[in-house]
Amino acid sequence: MKKIALVLSLVMLLGISIVYAEIREGRDQFTDGKWRTSGNFLDNQQWIGLRKISDGEVTKYEILFSEKELKYVKFSEKSGEIKIDDKPVSQLQVGAVSSRPALSSGLSHLSLTITVSSEQIKSIETAQRVALKFRKTDGTSTVLVLPDAVLAEWKEVINTEK
Repeated sequence: MKKIALVLSLVMLLGISIVYAEIREGRDQFTDGKWRTSGNFLDNQQWIGLRKISDGEVTKYEILFSEKELKYVKFSEKSGEIKIDDKPVSQLQVGAVSSRPALSSGLSHLSLTITVSSEQIKSIETAQRVALKFRKTDGTSTVLVLPDAVLAEWKEVINTEK
């Protein structure tokens, strides 16, 4: 009986969302600005990242998100939404969207880039929970709550020096 409980516990622990993460850095050869991106595969279908772009005295942040979908749709070019802890829902400004067929399957690969305001970044720095909602052109939405490991990595990117 103890062996069964142990095996079930192990399966449940391994079944918990495993996140693959990587922080990449680079330099823009044209402007000599720096960028740092936290990229996280949430599963086989979704990837999310936070990019910090520093160019002189100006620093901006973008959320990058992509997922695979069974049907050919796009993310809506209207604003997305972010919910940080118990604060009211705020809007996110969509910068770019794209959709293309995935070459290896019948899936479509959807992606979007969102500009994040400095006020939202300040809230993320101290957040315990961040939830995002992205609308699609077919009326459906993708909702995700950032895993703790992803949120911790985002905070690391935010707190790096220029």
